[in-house]
Amino acid sequence: MDSLCRGVFAGNSRELSVRSCFPSLFQAEQTHRSVLLGLLLGAGQSSQPDSALIRQARAERWSQWSLRGGLEMLPQALNHHLTSSGVTVLRGQPVCGLSLQTEGHWKVSLGDSCLEADHVISALPASVLSKLLPAEAAPLARVLSTITAVSVAVVNLQYRGARLPVQGFGHLVPSSEDPAILGIVYDSVAFPEQDGSPPGLRVTVMLGGSWLQTLEARGTGLSQELLQQQAQEAAATQLGLKGPPSHCLVHLHRNCIPQYTLGHWKKLESATHFLAANGLPLTLAGASYAGVAVNDCIESGRQAAARALGLELDG
Repeated sequence: MDSLCRGVFAGNSRELSVRSCFPSLFQAEQTHRSVLLGLLLGAGQSSQPDSALIRQARAERWSQWSLRGGLEMLPQALNHHLTSSGVTVLRGQPVCGLSLQTEGHWKVSLGDSCLEADHVISALPASVLSKLLPAEAAPLARVLSTITAVSVAVVNLQYRGARLPVQGFGHLVPSSEDPAILGIVYDSVAFPEQDGSPPGLRVTVMLGGSWLQTLEARGTGLSQELLQQQAQEAAATQLGLKGPPSHCLVHLHRNCIPQYTLGHWKKLESATHFLAANGLPLTLAGASYAGVAVNDCIESGRQAAARALGLELDG
């Protein structure tokens, strides 16, 4: 569980909530008093939305998915679809504050300008949104401010003429073995068509957890050189990739993965109750609430749009 929590949430298994992080495991245990027995009997499986793509994924037993040009194609396609449909997308204009008008509309402050909105769907991190809410929403802001997040460094490495000693999705690393490394994904195994020409073995090393938090607390500079060195040492020690990589990309994503600590579900209940009781035209979406994975965030956006439009949710 330590490795699993680190791999999914980059978090500490002693602090995270099973009920919120892995709801199917929690439901299986609650229903049958055994996680394994519950999963075998199908407990914890919630109804899912249906589509041709979902049916294809189930039939072909997809374990993961990507896009030909990388996942950035998804937001690019969404942007093209929206702008071609007449939707205005504002870039480089961070929201500075939200205030409620007497007629129940929002005034959204954007620094040098502002706009009015009948309804706001926020996909901001919960702690960021908490600083933007008006005084009338102080109880909600206090709850959201307690949903913290951790930083993760992602290092992409490519090796010419190298081979992996094992095949699979990748591996996770328990904190007792290497506190710096969360895990390594074998990108070339899942998507060899993205290996380039001439092809090269690609792996992604994820660093974070308590190691990164300790360095940040000490004020240690998290340079790209340090992160690349740690990643290359992990690839060499754990996978035998001892030569220098032909390509390397280093990205440090600060406060990128929300932590669903004990009592997280109570925070969500409190936030939902406050929004309903006060009739605030605000919908919460994104990784801070009910899932940190890409699929979870897509589903969160779908549900948020449906709720804002008053539509029935399928699944």
